[in-house]
Order: sequence, then structure tokens, then C-alpha cells
Amino acid sequence: MKRAIVLLAAALLFVSCGSSKPAEPERVHMDIVQINGLAPSQPPGPFDVQLGVEVQNLSNEAVTVKRVEMVQIGAGAYRLQSGFQGGGRPFLFNTVVAPGTAETVTFWAHAYAIGVRGSNSEHEPVTLRATVYFDAKSGGFHEMTQQILDEH
Repeated sequence: MKRAIVLLAAALLFVSCGSSKPAEPERVHMDIVQINGLAPSQPPGPFDVQLGVEVQNLSNEAVTVKRVEMVQIGAGAYRLQSGFQGGGRPFLFNTVVAPGTAETVTFWAHAYAIGVRGSNSEHEPVTLRATVYFDAKSGGFHEMTQQILDEH
């Protein structure tokens, strides 16, 4: 009985190891950055926030940033305004990132400040998720990143 259990465990381990693919190497590394956010005197209501995505090209071929889709996850000191529920409008680019270099694409987005200056809500972090679409000689691809931006 013990031998059967050991053989079954070994067979399961062998099957699980054999069925997984090796991970593809990371082609790009991305960080979401906030360039201009809430002003110290910002009252509750609409304003514009300048955001960006820094792209580090880890591959050995040039990649071109074609499109960025930014959405907010949960609440925070401000709420990104979008054209439809749960999604944001795409920001279009044609920015080439050479191998081993980094570039930041920036854009302005409409937002709505939550809370009154001096309240706890003005310091709540904002969580954003970016989906970035790329072109490369080896073919198009997309990557996602998520970032928590602190509001000080």
C-alpha cells in the first residue's frame, strides 16, 4: 500500500512538472507615474491629472508603445472620469523604446477630487491599472501593470 501511494505521488509530480511551459522572459517592465495630481488647494470636484507609464525595454529589439488604457481600481483621493462604466478611453502613441532603454509616455486624464481639503479622504492612495499595447518586429503584444499612487 505504501509503495502504491509513493508511486502515485511520483507519477503526479512527474505529470505536473512535464505539463508546465517554461516562463517567457520579461520583455518590458512598466511603472505608472503621476506627474501632476491634486493641488494643495484643490476643492472637491473636477480637475485634470497628468499620468504616465514608464516603459523599460528588457528585450533585444525595439518596441513601440501604441496604446495605453488606464482604469482605476477602487476608491481614492480622486476618481478617474471615464467614457463608460469600468473603463477608460485609450491614449494613442507611437513611441519607440530602443533595447535596453526606458521611455515615459504621458497624458492628461479627467478626474474628480473626492472629499474636502484637510479630511482623511484627500490622502487616500489611488490604485490604477494600465494595459499597454506594443508593436515589435517579432509581433504585437500587450502587458498590464498595477500601481498604488500615494497622495500626500
